Amino acid sequence: MNEIVMKRAAIDVIQERMRQISKFDWTCSHDDQYSEGQLVDASVCYSSADGPEAPCPFLWPWSADWWHPSTERRNKVKAAALMLAEIERLDRAEEMRNKT
Repeated sequence: MNEIVMKRAAIDVIQERMRQISKFDWTCSHDDQYSEGQLVDASVCYSSADGPEAPCPFLWPWSADWWHPSTERRNKVKAAALMLAEIERLDRAEEMRNKT
């Protein structure tokens, strides 16, 4: 049972990351703009949101128009996808440093 839940969770996070890219065009070059912790801050905000009525947190790095909390689980999936985007950004930055 636990293996099935983990697989579902991982798939949901990857699907959310793909949705962010395809629906909003939040590509690698877009994410690379956020080198001051914005993706981490957004991840923390969604991770802390306990439901669809959660108010926009002070830490939220963008306009409140982009704050769309959902169910607790969905918020965690969004948080994980944002953290994945941050890790990808860090990896690209490291690759660029190693090329020079």
